[in-house]
Amino acid sequence: MRTTGWLLAGFGALTMIWGFFYDASVPSSDGFGSIVNIGLTTVKQMIFQAGSVAFLAGIVLIGANAIVEAVGAIGSTKPAKPAKPAIGEGQV
Repeated sequence: MRTTGWLLAGFGALTMIWGFFYDASVPSSDGFGSIVNIGLTTVKQMIFQAGSVAFLAGIVLIGANAIVEAVGAIGSTKPAKPAKPAIGEGQV
């Protein structure tokens, strides 16, 4: 689960970077500069949001794995050996 979390978080981070630098403009018809295309802006936003969700899901998996390992470590401890009776106790 930890490896999957790291892969998902890395993929999400790369996708967010790609979405951040995605070009949402098209050249204008008069040849001077460019204008922003609403459709491409929507695609840019969806790419960024998908990367954000993937990144957060990876972080949640990493955290869940840490919790599972911590709980498993608690359950695997061996019980302490019973103490020896003190001198005079249990003797008839």
